[in-house]
Amino acid sequence: MALKIAAIPYTCERFPGWVAHETKLNNLIGGTDADLVVLPEYAAMEGALVGNTPDQGVTGWRDLAAERAGAWVDQFRHMAQMHGCHILAGSGPVATERGVVNRAWLVAPTGAVVHQDKLILTPYERDTMGMVPGEELKLFDTALGRIGILICYDSEFPELARKLA
Repeated sequence: MALKIAAIPYTCERFPGWVAHETKLNNLIGGTDADLVVLPEYAAMEGALVGNTPDQGVTGWRDLAAERAGAWVDQFRHMAQMHGCHILAGSGPVATERGVVNRAWLVAPTGAVVHQDKLILTPYERDTMGMVPGEELKLFDTALGRIGILICYDSEFPELARKLA
């Protein structure tokens, strides 16, 4: 089976509400005819830009995006089901018991969602954003085959990719 992957260039924008945001996603994803649609790291920061949000500092934006992470994933669950594709919905902040992580979500057309947290943070993420690294590398069995996720800086470390083989 040939697998069609669409890597989507993505610009975070302000939206008056989630319906307008969904229109953007529908236009982007609907035009791909892909089996797997991939969005970039920190695409989920756009969740903080939905609605009338005042400008905030770095940790304010981080926390607002983390608050809205569930709504972000719900948007992509709907898109995956509507377009019959898997979507790597970018990544974004999520509050956990250990602190805020940078999490990427893989959404199946069935509505199932799995996630991978970034393991190796940049100094900016650690020092300025106050984030914590994920704890484990995961490999997911999907209808497309086994999929592992390395988020941005994680891909600079070949030993992580070797663990997924």
